[in-house]
Order: sequence, then structure tokens, then C-alpha cells
Amino acid sequence: MGRFFNPSTISSIVRHFQGIGITLSPGWLKIPEKLQKFEDAIISFFDQLWEVIPRLKDFDVSVNFVFVTVMIPIILDLFLIWTAQDELLPNLIHLLDMVFAIAFGFQVGYLCFNTSRVKWETYFLIIISVLWFAIRIYRLIKKHRHSKPEIADIVEEIRKYYMKDILPGTESSLTEETLYDLCEQYDTSIMLEPIAPNWLNMIFLLIILAASLAAFLAGCGVYAKGKLNIFFKVVAAGIGLIVFLINLFVFIMIVIPCCRAPFIKVRLFVKKYSLYIYILCLDFLYIPVCNRFLDLFSFDDFSCPVGQYYPIRTNVTSYLTSLTTGFINFTCSPCSDPITGICSSLCDGSKRHYNILSPQITVNRDILGKAGPSVVYGCLCIIIGIPLCWIYLIHHNKSIMWRIPAFGESPLSKWFYLTNHLTTSGKNLFYMYTPKTCNWGILVMCSKFIFVIITMISERVNKKVIWASLGGYIILLLGNWFAQPYMRRFNNVLDTMIYGAQSLLTLVPICALFGKIVPNWFSIPLSIIISILPLFSILVVLICKPKAISGEEYDPWACYDEDGNKVEGIIEDRTLHVPQVHFMTIWQLQEFRSLKIQEMRMQNYDEAIIKAQEEDMEMEDPELGDSDVVEVSSLVLKEKITEMEAKIDQICDATSTKQLIIISNVVSLIGCLVMGYFFGSTFGEYILKNNYKCGI
Repeated sequence: MGRFFNPSTISSIVRHFQGIGITLSPGWLKIPEKLQKFEDAIISFFDQLWEVIPRLKDFDVSVNFVFVTVMIPIILDLFLIWTAQDELLPNLIHLLDMVFAIAFGFQVGYLCFNTSRVKWETYFLIIISVLWFAIRIYRLIKKHRHSKPEIADIVEEIRKYYMKDILPGTESSLTEETLYDLCEQYDTSIMLEPIAPNWLNMIFLLIILAASLAAFLAGCGVYAKGKLNIFFKVVAAGIGLIVFLINLFVFIMIVIPCCRAPFIKVRLFVKKYSLYIYILCLDFLYIPVCNRFLDLFSFDDFSCPVGQYYPIRTNVTSYLTSLTTGFINFTCSPCSDPITGICSSLCDGSKRHYNILSPQITVNRDILGKAGPSVVYGCLCIIIGIPLCWIYLIHHNKSIMWRIPAFGESPLSKWFYLTNHLTTSGKNLFYMYTPKTCNWGILVMCSKFIFVIITMISERVNKKVIWASLGGYIILLLGNWFAQPYMRRFNNVLDTMIYGAQSLLTLVPICALFGKIVPNWFSIPLSIIISILPLFSILVVLICKPKAISGEEYDPWACYDEDGNKVEGIIEDRTLHVPQVHFMTIWQLQEFRSLKIQEMRMQNYDEAIIKAQEEDMEMEDPELGDSDVVEVSSLVLKEKITEMEAKIDQICDATSTKQLIIISNVVSLIGCLVMGYFFGSTFGEYILKNNYKCGI
């Protein structure tokens, strides 16, 4: 159950409800009464969650965009490095990198939007930030000059080390110590060791304990009474308590000697599932970022007669209220002498572009000027960057898995064995799919963005574009039906049913195009179907064991009773005769098949058979494995395979963590730069306008 019901299944369920929301979101849509109740229930649930944080909803669309697109990935990056990276010093240095990036971006934004006299501290911070990053880049270049072993070579050496006493012709000069050293050369985090207390980690933990306890007491109202609103009190108390308890636990496990060894298992567990959570959060974040991106560029034209202007903000008493205070109304006001002198261009009657959701936001100055770097960041690093990152990680980890020996007589059965037996979090992006359809999840992710764009165009430009949603879901339905991307038959059937339900749901807005409302005899069953599909999938996963399209998994040390039924949990020490094909890697088997096809061509076999062999590499070969059989003790084989898979799991986890942390760190530093620029530019303009703004 654990291998099947995991973040990917949860992601499919969330994606299902996101699709419902996208399809039923157009404002012009008249939804049937029964279906409307279902949608209202979902909307009401999320509205109640939103009411818990009343202050956030008052920010304008540009601040909301920066929060969702920039700040949340930065928070996720901090979560990743403090849970998946063991070394304290690199984490502290990364925090300093983020501080200097924010400082540099803030000062640059401040200079761009504040043309008044600037203090010397601004230029000093810019110079210090540039020097810091120059030193950091130099040290990184110097560090990476030293050559390290490739991950593929390490996996191959591990295979040789554990197979040398089993497979004829397999030799390895490595010992347990040299293998350990080889893995440590690639990444020191592969082999976890007990953490001993030192001055650095002790001082750091004590500071965090004191700060989190202070935050908890402040949230409880012990001090700073009346200075914090209820939202910040709840956040301070909740986060402070959680951080305090976690760090107290870490402190105890490090200080007490007998707890250091068991603490390694805790660290392994946290590292593995922190990657799961990080990947899952980025997957959930994709649609909200796309929605904020489209909201930001939803604008309209407005102009006042000559001699009048459009008032935007009044009574701005602080920098924070300058980010939250909304516009007055759409009434033009006469230009007074002071305003005309400062902002004379407002009174010339020219047309200007204002955001629809936040009319105080102008396209040219606020969106392109202040939030422009954040827009570029969101487009390149989130909307385009997340799919590209997933593609890179998928192919990187897939190439590693193709080099791991696995039981099975075909590439598909070997793939099924690996995805079920390896516990590395690096497989989380593709373990559900066949080797040929590993990128199917990327296609589905990108399709969500396309459906969001289609819905926005149908709502604001042309309603008839909604037909494209029906076409898109039909394409996904047919693609899922014919490609059969999942390893489990149940998943293929479930996704086909979901896309079928989504296709039927698009008939609701299509009928609304012609002024028709879908009758209850159609809307009620449809509401039931789209509601129970996720619950049905969870029940099937919990109760049943869905079958794989590759058939039953090969188990060489299985024991059977007199009736031929497999007996679980019994491993007898007996001599096994295992065909050598079961010790091949996927790429070795593919190469072997290619050589066989060439031999068949040379021997003038029937062309139809040759073509079938080339097109279906997964078909079983009756001749394969009959000539070469390995004799080995069942207990020895079990021990070697288990140790090899555990070691490769460590390698795969380390390389997945390393690659993801590097990408996340770079993206978060760019995010700190653009976030600093945004708030620096808004603060610079606030200082320049001296607490009032006549418009742009």
C-alpha cells in the first residue's frame, strides 16, 4: 500500500478538484442548481480557510503575486535545506546568501524609484553585497575544480562489488572500506554518521531554542501585549512551539551519547520524506502561480477628462498600508495646484491601463516597473522552470535505475521490480509510469496551465474558446487510453474515468453558450461521479492490490506449499538455479536484445517477426536465459541483493537530494533578489511621495 498510495496519488486527487474549479470558474457561467451546491461547498471550505488569515487578502495583486510566486518557493527552500541537508555550516552560509541577495535587490529597487537624495548606507550595502557574492562565486569555482567520481561509475562499482561472488566473470578490487570512501568522495551526506556536539551546533541550537521560546511567549501574550494582532499571535505561538519542540528533540539526541546512533534513523526518515513533501508542494503550487500570473495581467483602460485625474490611494500612514490600501472609486477628481505641479502628466486626459482586480495598480509603472523582475522570475523559474526541473531529475534518476541489476526477463518487468523495491525518493516523479512514459506527469502538469489560460480567455475575450477545454480533455482521455502510461492497470482506468468526467463537465459551460442549463438528470449523476471518484480510488488502494501491466514479479527465493501456492515469510537455505538474465540491468538487456535482432536479420528470419521484435522490446524471449544459469545459495543471494539495494538507495537519495538542493538554492537566491527589488522599489516610491500618491 505504501508504494502505491503516496504523494502521486494525492497529487492526482488534488489535480482532479483543480480541474473542476477551472472548468466551472468563468463568471458568465450559469451552473445547474445541484451542481452549484457542490461547487459552493468546495468554495465555502476554502473561503473559511482564507478567513483564518484576514490580513493577507487585503494586499493588492502585485503583493499577492510576489508572495505566492517568490516567497513560498523561498520558504520551501528553507524547509528543504534544514531537513534534507545535515551539515550546519552550508545552511548558515546559504542564509547569509539570502540576506545579501535581499539587501542588494532592495537597495537597487530603492534607487530606481527614489530620485531624491540617497544616504551613503544604500551604496555601502550594495558594495558589500557585490563583494560577498564575488567571494562566494570564487570559492565555488575553486571547490568544483576537484574531480569527483560520477554517480553512474559508483553504481557500477557497487554492482560489481556485490555480484562478484555470484556472477561469473564479475570482478571487483574494492573492499567495504574503499567502497565507503568512494561514496564519500561523491557526497559526504551519503554515509550518515552520529553528530557529536561542538561549539557551532550547540550555540546555534541554543539561539534557536531561545528565539522560538520568545516567539511562543509573545504569541501567548506574555509580553508585547497589544502590539500584535490575532493573526500574528497565532502564527508566532504555533511556529514558535513547533520549532522549539523540534530543536529541543535534536538537542537531546545530540547531547546524550546513547541517542546519537538511533538519531541516524530519524535523520534518514526526515531526509527521505522532506523530498516527498517538497516535490508535492511544488506540484500543488503550480496552478496558484499560474492563476496569480494571469490575474496580474488582467487590466482595463480608464481615462479622465483634461484637468482631472484618477485618485488611487489616500490616508497612507505607513509603508505597510501603502501595500494594502485600495483605490477610492472610479470618480475623476479635479487637479489641485500641488498635484498638478508634481504629477502634471495625470491631468492631460491620456488613457492608462489599470489592473481589474486592484485598480490602484498600473501596468506600466507597478506591474512592469516594480513587479517586472518577479514576473520574469515566475515565468522562467516556476511556470517553465518546474517542468524543466522535473524532466531533468526524471532522466537523471532514470539513467541511474537503468544501471541497477533487477530480477525480470524483460525491461518492463525489471522496471517494475526496481520501482517497487527501491525506496529512494528520487523515483517519486516517475515510479508510477512505464519506462516509455516517464514524462507523462509533466504533460499533465503543463495541461493544467493550458486549461487555466483557456478559461481566462473564455471569460474575458471570447466565450467560444471554452470548446478548447472539451478538446483538451478528450485528447488527454484518448492519450491515456492508448498510451497506458501507468504501471498499474487501476491507475490507467481511474485516470481515463477522471478525464471522461472532466469532458462531461465541460458540457456545462458549452450549454451555457447557447443559453441552456444542463438538466438535473445529467448534473446530479455527474456531481456524484466527480465527488466519489477520489474516494473510490482511496478505497481501492486501501482494500485491494491492483495488478501491474508487467505481470507477477519474479521471486527466486519464494517457497510454495503442496498446492503450489506461495508461502509468505519463509526463506529456506537451498541452491537456486537462476537464469543470468535476472542479474542483468535494463540497459544490458536492451543491448542484448539489439544484438539478437541483428543476428535474426543476418539469418533472414521472417520480416514480420523482426519488426515485432523491434517494436515491442518488452516481449519475452523463450531462448533468453536458458543457456546461462547461475547456481547460488538462496540466503547468500538474499543477503547480497538486500545489501546492494540498500546501498544504491543511499546513493540515489543522496544524488536526488544534492541535485534538488542545488536547483532550489539557486532559484531561491534569484527569488530573494527579485523580492528585495520589489519591496525596495515600493518603499522608495513611498518615501518619494511622502505618504500620498496622486497616481501614475
